[in-house]
Amino acid sequence: MTRRVCSKMFTDINVKFPYDGLKNCCKSNDYVISDAELASLEERGQNVLTHNAEYLRRKTDMVENNVLPYRGCDTCIQAEPNSLFRTWNIWQAGRLPANQQMLYGDNFRTYEFVLSSACDLKCVYCSDKDSSSWAKELGVPVRKGSAEWKAKILSALMDHLRHKTFDPAESYWFFFSGGEPTYNPETLQLIEEIIKIVPNPSIIISTNGNTKSSVMQRYIDTVRQYSRVQWRFHCSVDGVGERAEAIRTGLVWSRFVENVTRLLHEPNVIVRICPTVNLYSVPHMYEYVTYFHGLLASHGQTHADMIDLNMVQEPELSPWSMPDIYRDGLDAAIDYCDQHGLDFAAHLRNVRNLIGTRIDENTAERIQRKWDYFKLHRPQYDWDTLFPHVDDIVQDLDKRFSK
Repeated sequence: MTRRVCSKMFTDINVKFPYDGLKNCCKSNDYVISDAELASLEERGQNVLTHNAEYLRRKTDMVENNVLPYRGCDTCIQAEPNSLFRTWNIWQAGRLPANQQMLYGDNFRTYEFVLSSACDLKCVYCSDKDSSSWAKELGVPVRKGSAEWKAKILSALMDHLRHKTFDPAESYWFFFSGGEPTYNPETLQLIEEIIKIVPNPSIIISTNGNTKSSVMQRYIDTVRQYSRVQWRFHCSVDGVGERAEAIRTGLVWSRFVENVTRLLHEPNVIVRICPTVNLYSVPHMYEYVTYFHGLLASHGQTHADMIDLNMVQEPELSPWSMPDIYRDGLDAAIDYCDQHGLDFAAHLRNVRNLIGTRIDENTAERIQRKWDYFKLHRPQYDWDTLFPHVDDIVQDLDKRFSK
């Protein structure tokens, strides 16, 4: 029997300031803490990050009911048995902490902060919720949270960190994502506050790599100033060259490569390449893994997790909406990753298994609608030449469901 206790629910906390939300995994459902609950927790001397009611409900579902919580882990529930729960969970069934410790103890090792939705890119699988550039294109307000809520949560965070017992044998990770964190001056300010409190923290910047040279220099200066800190830069990109620029509209490929190369020269920086595998990128995966493995390896970085494990879930862009004939297109990339000891191989096998599993009579129309949107609103790219398989997918699915 599968033990449906996911480590991320217990070790991770994600604070999303633009919409006053908390979660415990980037793929899980957001939840909002009311002012009344904030006041009640404060009155009882309990920290909102560890003792809010929704968090306890989700943990209880896993520990006592052995289920991924409904209205909590819907993304993985939908993708089972090839979900990211199977990829990201690091707790084995026979090595779980005691139930009471899991429910009421502090097991946090990973903290992720979305300080702002300010972003210079319009990635195809993103939206106005997480990108100010998307909001501008759609003509909707930029998502901004409550300044009062933000102040209360930051206060709770600092209180939590000051009173936390840090195990010297453990690693404690502090992620900064967005939006684009390097475009927000608050990012470096909060990093420095955390460094003053936490012994030997690991700082991870989830960046689109499109950062202007002068801003990147400020980050490099900070990396050099705090040389005892472990630094990781997770650089998000989904293709090579112009395909990368189209999928993450606004990206300047040459600047991305220059920034990654600058980071690779810093001895206390580990660079990780972060694709969100999607319907547009699947057929070009071999080119992707060989290019980035070569780039990082040429600078002495050969760690097994150099490529991140993520995938688009929305049906109009997810690999699971592709006909199953596209499974074979991942074989060369999987073989290459196996040959070079890259963890990405296992993830690509999961993606391969998912291809073709969520197709219905509406799939072609969803793919076509999104495809038409990009061709209309972003004409600077030759979409048909860059991604010729998209039209083939739509035609294939139309034929299947017209019979």
